[in-house]
Amino acid sequence: MMRVFVDGDAIMRWVTDKIVKLLREPPVRISTVGAGGDYDTNNIVLSINAETLFVCGFTTKTAIVNENDCDVEYVEVSDGQDSRGGLNSRNKSFCVLYANVVSKLRKEGFEVVPNMEDYF
Repeated sequence: MMRVFVDGDAIMRWVTDKIVKLLREPPVRISTVGAGGDYDTNNIVLSINAETLFVCGFTTKTAIVNENDCDVEYVEVSDGQDSRGGLNSRNKSFCVLYANVVSKLRKEGFEVVPNMEDYF
């Protein structure tokens, strides 16, 4: 995946199936659910030890029409336990999962943030 700059903003291509393959890591259960709004992709949901991590791409400029294959500016990674986003769990295996997910996404060139709400 390659980062492209458009009008000064870094843009990455989000393809849900490719992101799912990138993040697949047994024994983690992984699924997708519909987008929550007009500016985000479908959510990738990773679950381990009864805890859940949510990953989605989003843009601040234009509405996303195809939630599975689109350009995004940022990727939100959050456990959904706090309105500030990010990681709030103290479960060791879940913390390792969070770190691995963030690391993999950053290596692919995505700008990872804990909460998309701060950008609107």
